[in-house]
Amino acid sequence: MLWFYVKIAPFGLRMYHGYFISHNRAKDASLDLAYGPLPRNRVDVYTQPTTKQDLNAIPDVAQECAVLAPMVVFIHGGAWSSGGKHQYGTLARALQARGLAVAVANYTLHPAGQVQQMVRDLALLFKFIERNAHSFGADLRRVYVVGHSAGAHLLALYMARLALLKQHGEEIGLGEHYRSFLDDTHLLSDITIQAFVGIGGPYHIADHYVHESSRGVENLSAMKPAMGGIPNFDHHSPTALLNEAELQPGALPPTYLLHGTVDGTVPSSSSVKFAEALKKGGHDVELHLVEGVGHSDFILHLMNDRSTQHQEMMDHLVSLLLRPTGDQS
Repeated sequence: MLWFYVKIAPFGLRMYHGYFISHNRAKDASLDLAYGPLPRNRVDVYTQPTTKQDLNAIPDVAQECAVLAPMVVFIHGGAWSSGGKHQYGTLARALQARGLAVAVANYTLHPAGQVQQMVRDLALLFKFIERNAHSFGADLRRVYVVGHSAGAHLLALYMARLALLKQHGEEIGLGEHYRSFLDDTHLLSDITIQAFVGIGGPYHIADHYVHESSRGVENLSAMKPAMGGIPNFDHHSPTALLNEAELQPGALPPTYLLHGTVDGTVPSSSSVKFAEALKKGGHDVELHLVEGVGHSDFILHLMNDRSTQHQEMMDHLVSLLLRPTGDQS
């Protein structure tokens, strides 16, 4: 993660100024909204210009879609122990400029909580969005999610857990320690996520621990304690869950996995194996392995609106998110 902060240094002051000064004064953004009771249950929402008068005048579903905007929910990375929504204001603004409502959320980080709390936070977040989407000018029928690194892992885990719960009526493959959804079924959102873009995600925790060990960072990384120890690795691995559980085809949204071939932090084999598990289960998945790209490159180009590749990367992201259902070309 240190290397990530070194890389954002050249545009860091502009990024922080834009967020803490310019964005706070803007009328088309609602910053630091509480979506739950914990200190980091906070979300920034970049809205689209829909008024209550607009909504009251909508006579049918077709016209409602024309008035309301698609919404993108972005979950940041940071090895389950760092990062924050304030870093992604320029990314959110670029998506907003393309006609999207955008939510960028914080969530509980280790050591304040473990992964089960982080997944619970996502459940709270989506319930909050479900209740407030119209006030953000967002269409609940067109909600898309994007995650980077640990954020991609958490989104994949949340969606797999939720799909298993809805299909089986209970959370399977969790162990007795994990009851975040079962104890609080009122948290379950009825939002149907239309597409998931995962960027550089570690989807198989045991594999990633082997990789961390090969780099000599397994005891420096927050991953093992954030997962609750080695015995829980498979409980928190989307790839392992899909390989072990029977999940109906189509229970997960169309998935687009982006991964650089020279990613030294999370090897591209993570996305390759996750894609294989999704495909084996009959789920729509598309794997994009990009030559010469490292772990932070995708997200840095999306964050930095002065990057020479910002426009290309952003257009590619939006084209994946808004691709018509069933078109995996």
